[in-house]
Amino acid sequence: MGCMVLKTKNSRDIWIFIVLIPIFLWLSLNFSGDRNNKSLPHSVLNKGSKGVSVMYEAMEELGYSVEMTLEKIENKDSNTVQIILTSENNTSFNINDKAVRKWVGKGGKLILLSDKWEFIEADYGKKTDAFYSLKDKQGSEYHYGKGNFIIGDSELITNKALARDTEGAYWLLKKIEEWGTSGIEFNEFYQYLDPRERSLWRDIPRGIKFTIYQILLLIIAIIFLKGRRFGKPIPLYDEVERTENEYIYSVASLYRQAKCWELALDNLYNDFLLECESMFGKSEYIREKWIVFWEEERLPRLNKAKELYSFISNESSKKNINSKKYLQQITYMDQLKKILIKRREGRWKILKKDSQRI
Repeated sequence: MGCMVLKTKNSRDIWIFIVLIPIFLWLSLNFSGDRNNKSLPHSVLNKGSKGVSVMYEAMEELGYSVEMTLEKIENKDSNTVQIILTSENNTSFNINDKAVRKWVGKGGKLILLSDKWEFIEADYGKKTDAFYSLKDKQGSEYHYGKGNFIIGDSELITNKALARDTEGAYWLLKKIEEWGTSGIEFNEFYQYLDPRERSLWRDIPRGIKFTIYQILLLIIAIIFLKGRRFGKPIPLYDEVERTENEYIYSVASLYRQAKCWELALDNLYNDFLLECESMFGKSEYIREKWIVFWEEERLPRLNKAKELYSFISNESSKKNINSKKYLQQITYMDQLKKILIKRREGRWKILKKDSQRI
């Protein structure tokens, strides 16, 4: 019956994995792949909804001299129009930077588009125009020195926005015509700069992150499926080995708590005599003869053994004796018992070796 249950469980696990693997593969192919080149928003290379490839290609078709550049704005010719798009989390470009301000003042033309454009405030320039969509204002034009710049919403020229409305893009083209220019450049230098601290998890591609999530889910599923028990837990009763002569120690402990030192000593002495019988052999005269055997065997602590033997044998000496004397004799007895146990174990090891040789 147990074998049958195990076989059923294994079959069920196999079918679960057969179903899970295609699901993981489908999710990986459909969501982890960067099919629309969405890894870098607001790029001319991005043909997804947040890219600006449509605006770039349309300007080429209209005959504008347009290209993509990866250089700082202050290193560019002031006769060109520099179009810079930044995402919400990217604050690498600062329009109030001294070098940027100087470049605009010399006659540079700048179009800065951002997701959070309304929070960008220039410390210089005079406002000359603004663009309003059906919903709200989406851009402002400023004049400074010999140059001009626009701060506006990146949604003016994203692929998704152009599919709905092209008025914002036409407004930008009109301003470029008014400014006059030798060329238009989509400057993506600042898109690759990130002032935030580098993070391993943030820099990992989205596809790899999705794969890691899949692996974690698979591990959790395996732990859940394999960790379940077959049925109700069955208590396991282990045999507990009782301490040798524990009843003697229990009785002696009770006598000690009741301060019956003489009774406690007698009980422990009886246990000591049992150990002597194990060592020297059973004898009805073990109580009188153990000290003789001890001396014949040349066991250590002979003086303490004689003192204990004398104390036990002399009944009259036990009268009017304080507890310290009893405790001293109990200590001696414990030390002598350990000697007997050690010697007995040593003999057993020797016998065991001899039997193995035979």
